[in-house]
Amino acid sequence: MGPGESLGLAEDHSRKLRHLAILGLLLLAISPAWGQTAAQTCGDPNATPDQTIASCTQILQSGKLSGSSLAVAYNNRGVGYLDKRQLDEAIADFS
Repeated sequence: MGPGESLGLAEDHSRKLRHLAILGLLLLAISPAWGQTAAQTCGDPNATPDQTIASCTQILQSGKLSGSSLAVAYNNRGVGYLDKRQLDEAIADFS
């Protein structure tokens, strides 16, 4: 293997690492709720409606909420449904 060949392999490796880094950043950008707990995502104003609905549903189904925490989770999930124009589900959560 000559000097030019090892440089080519290093450049190829470097290019692959850059592509992986870019892919990682893109995944983080399109998934802001990754790494958060369901409770954090349920109350995250930057979460997508689908993320809000899924995370709020998860904590509502856990049976661990009561009082104002339960009301907030239903409200947040209702807002997620409202954002998706799923009005029947939103009204049910707001009622």
